[in-house]
Amino acid sequence: MCKYRYEDKESNRYGKPCIYPNFFAKHKEKFIEGLSVDKDGYCLFHSKNNQWKIDNDFRGKLLELIKVISDIHSNVEKYKWHYFFSGFNFPNYDSFNFDKAKFINAIDMSCCNFDCRVEFLNMTISSLNIKHATFNEKIYFNNVDFKNSSYSCNAIFHKGLSFRNCNIQKHLLFDNCIFNNKNGLASCEIGIKQCKSVHFLSFEKSIIKPRISIYKSSFDYELNFNHCTIEGEFLFEQSQINGTISFIETEFTLKENVNPMMSTTHFGNIEINEKGKIVFKGKYPEEDMINNELSIHFKDKPKGIISFENFNLNKIYPKFKVRLFELEKEGIIEIGKGCRKYFCQTEIFTITASKSTQTLVLDIARVFCNYFELQENSNLGIEIVERNKSLIRYFYFTDEEISYDKFLEKINHTEYNLWETFSNLSKYSINSIEDIEKRNLLIDIAGLFLKLGNYTQNKITYAEDIPKVLNSISAKAISHLDKSDGLIIKIHQGESIIQTKELHEVILHGINSFSSTIPKINIKMELKQNINGAIEKVINADNFFEGNKPISSEDKTLIIEEVKEIKNKQSPEIKESQWEKFLKNWEGTISEVSTPILKELVMPK
Repeated sequence: MCKYRYEDKESNRYGKPCIYPNFFAKHKEKFIEGLSVDKDGYCLFHSKNNQWKIDNDFRGKLLELIKVISDIHSNVEKYKWHYFFSGFNFPNYDSFNFDKAKFINAIDMSCCNFDCRVEFLNMTISSLNIKHATFNEKIYFNNVDFKNSSYSCNAIFHKGLSFRNCNIQKHLLFDNCIFNNKNGLASCEIGIKQCKSVHFLSFEKSIIKPRISIYKSSFDYELNFNHCTIEGEFLFEQSQINGTISFIETEFTLKENVNPMMSTTHFGNIEINEKGKIVFKGKYPEEDMINNELSIHFKDKPKGIISFENFNLNKIYPKFKVRLFELEKEGIIEIGKGCRKYFCQTEIFTITASKSTQTLVLDIARVFCNYFELQENSNLGIEIVERNKSLIRYFYFTDEEISYDKFLEKINHTEYNLWETFSNLSKYSINSIEDIEKRNLLIDIAGLFLKLGNYTQNKITYAEDIPKVLNSISAKAISHLDKSDGLIIKIHQGESIIQTKELHEVILHGINSFSSTIPKINIKMELKQNINGAIEKVINADNFFEGNKPISSEDKTLIIEEVKEIKNKQSPEIKESQWEKFLKNWEGTISEVSTPILKELVMPK
């Protein structure tokens, strides 16, 4: 008898004694000799006494057992039997090579302990069960054809695993396994090389410390690394993807690659066909799934998809990241929710406002981005997350390598400077500024005043929405707008002391500083290209000066004459509509300070 009791809780033999003393006794005529038992009461196959097992020819007895089982069951339907070697202890040979074994049915080596290198060479395996097994040396599958599903769940591999020139037609599962690197060798790896038509290979929920090296292989259905912890390099090279390779809630923890020329997670010269897909999905928004860097290089332009969700895209090698955004436009790259596209970005701003107010928000945000780039000499962008008729959500971002706190500090500092510029436009003379970018920026700033006045006077945007507009660039929801002549407008936490009349004064201040330059340039260009559009702008500009100093009779006469001169050049319908409206609205309301400018504004030279 053998004292061993089967340990696999999933087996119907769990807790029952070893079957082989009775098997040898029943078929003793087929064996050269009986089954030996060690001094502790364990049979040759289950004994843990390595030297005793070698002295009693463990290898020869196992190969003999395989042959006898095959002979006995050769005419029995295969679903009724299999090779049952559960719990066997393989002694510390240099290697145990199964190339001489002729397996004609499924093999169960669950709960086995292998103290030697194991090699399955040049054979067809119907199915292999190595669940809960421990491999203290490397296991090799070379030129093996897996006909049916094989199971390796909850096994421990101390020195790696190798598949070379294999054909995996069904499911091969290594779920919940532990892959150690017992000696800490750089050469220790899980290798999948030159394997064709891999149908389904899964390492789900496994801990993987050695390098993963996949080379010149093709995957037809699924390669699964979901919920894994991958502590070594991941190299996927010159391989073809016809199905899905998934990394869902996977952690790549290696901080630095052994080879500085490659990323820790590297896809090199790969081919993604029509049904091919690579999926990266983190557990939490903007997650750093990859501790170091991801690089992906294609053999040809992908025909399939690469999908990202809850992923920090800054972990991607910069050159590929640029390519990634190009391929996104073609639908090849899918960037889903929870992805961080940029090195640093603000929290998401949410402003509840009408569409028209949202337009002003975006206008001021884009001007701010340009101002930031000129002031800080680094990029700032804005990305809209959501926009509908009642709200807009967006954030600012930069690809500058900078801490989040430093980024916010720069935004707040630049915002304050922008309001300073807003409030002191009269200090600048556009014609004396040689830098065309700075000149364009000042034009844009002045244009914001015009738009604000136009929208508020025509009740497109209401006074209560002004704080929302002005706060749209404030990373701390506090804005300061200082204006010369003692007018100070402050907005604190969305509450504003700004009044419509005061706002008009600010707008007027800006127009008076720039009307001889900026509006002149803009409207003159439109007079040449689109006379009707230019007239509309002049008509709307009436509202900016309403409520200021009464116009003198001399100036009124001068203005009317100037307008009539242009009026005579227009078509009859314009004479009777737009220009009549223009004269009516402006008469008696135009600001005295603007009168000398009006001629330059509306009379092209």
